[in-house]
Amino acid sequence: MTLRRVAIPLAALMAAVPAYAQFTTEAKVAVLREMDRVLAQEAFVPGVDLAEWRPFLRTKQEQLDGAETPHAFAAVVNSGLKEFGVSHINLSASRMRRRSWGSPPPFGLQSQSPVRSRFRGTGYKWIDDKTVVVRVSDFDRGYSRPQAERVFEEVRGASRLVLDLRSNPGGEVENMRHFLGLVLPENQPIGTFVSKRTAMRYIASGRGDGRDPVKIAAWANRKFTPR
Repeated sequence: MTLRRVAIPLAALMAAVPAYAQFTTEAKVAVLREMDRVLAQEAFVPGVDLAEWRPFLRTKQEQLDGAETPHAFAAVVNSGLKEFGVSHINLSASRMRRRSWGSPPPFGLQSQSPVRSRFRGTGYKWIDDKTVVVRVSDFDRGYSRPQAERVFEEVRGASRLVLDLRSNPGGEVENMRHFLGLVLPENQPIGTFVSKRTAMRYIASGRGDGRDPVKIAAWANRKFTPR
């Protein structure tokens, strides 16, 4: 299996939001300031100059000013991210209940999967007495590690294994590592994380302009393996 996409780990984004109903201008400024910090220091999106994000977002100023709730504000920002060319970074207004002393719901930057499969979980079917097909719907909320381990225990006698990953949109890298640990040797390199720092080191090495995550991943000496 060749990994053509690289997961981008992002730190949680927190901003102080006042504990009253209307989402104020001050709160919006605080969220965008912290979002700028995360994008500048940690995010890496191939082919996208994140330094141009804030000037681009100014074209949405009227909509940002008109957003009166965290969820409405997040919707405007996320629409802008998509239009800007960023598909896997999402500003999320949490639905968590406020604490008893009135602390506000946090904002967070989250990676998101663009497609959801109707089939959830890990299952299998026998094609003949020697061949089994194992299907995995996703590596996000639909993936259960105990369920996957149980499936492979039940198909242990198969001579031929077919992995069906059609319509699988991806998800958590650690879940993928767990799954690959069921079919690959534990010391088999399967990929690497490409972060902003890794990309900057790659550029400093003189190997390229840092726009191709596959080349950066091949150059990076720190690889991860199945769990």
